[in-house]
Amino acid sequence: MDRKDWIILPQETTLKELNEEESYAKLLVLMHEFEEERGHSLTDKQADALKRVVASLIEARARVRSYQDE
Repeated sequence: MDRKDWIILPQETTLKELNEEESYAKLLVLMHEFEEERGHSLTDKQADALKRVVASLIEARARVRSYQDE
């Protein structure tokens, strides 16, 4: 497929920031998902490392931000 003459159009998005309570809940769900993927798409070592990263975000009271398509 020849993409030489294609024009790239920027996508309209907005930044959504969750409050501290919503972020905590979202991060806990993420930790649970990593545990479910252990042995499937993640090795034990990968799952443990990702869970430690998320745990440090929870401890730091990080707020989740994500871009949402409009």
